[in-house]
Amino acid sequence: MPIKLVGCNVAIVAAQFNPSIFSQLWLVRHGIVDEDDLLEGCIHTDQLARVSSKKFHLLVIPPQLQLVPTVPEEDEAVVVATKVGAIVHLLPHTPYVAIGMNFNWQVFPDSGTVLDLAKSLFYVPTSPVSAAVGDDNLGLGAYYSRDIFGGRMRLDIKPRSEGHVHADRLQFDFNFQFDLNQDNTGGNIRSIDHHLANWSKAKQESLRIAQAAVSTGVSI
Repeated sequence: MPIKLVGCNVAIVAAQFNPSIFSQLWLVRHGIVDEDDLLEGCIHTDQLARVSSKKFHLLVIPPQLQLVPTVPEEDEAVVVATKVGAIVHLLPHTPYVAIGMNFNWQVFPDSGTVLDLAKSLFYVPTSPVSAAVGDDNLGLGAYYSRDIFGGRMRLDIKPRSEGHVHADRLQFDFNFQFDLNQDNTGGNIRSIDHHLANWSKAKQESLRIAQAAVSTGVSI
């Protein structure tokens, strides 16, 4: 059963970012991006900054900074830690609220339908909810949440389609969230550095869980 990574990013949530700071000149001057790496499509306003480069895409709006690495997988952790870490250290008085890492995997059944796969993973026919909902044109998913790496992992699983009338895959949307103490500025900088270092571990954990769907025998 194929598994495909369709998205990943790291997000820093703050009480207030100032997007006007994040000009291309500011980013180049502070070594966040090399001038030769800048791509077309950059936007810089008071309410939004969007920078595209050969190594990452950066989006800044007042409540959030988001970075999407675009390098080979073996280089992702370095880009995440050095680029986001550098920005956080340059803006130490920003009231940081939380850091999140997000990974989106899609699992494609190689036999049967996506409903067959979902039923093998989630369906409990004796459940009062299953009985109440019925099975007419059924779609199935699941939600999980647990503590991990000093934060909270949330997983939302739903059937997805792309150019098809019926769903043909399951999407596993992972969010690893680490809350910060807004009254502890220096400690928050250190905490962000610490959590950024967990990028590879969080990604591997998300893949491990998504792979559990692949190991199931779809025989409903």
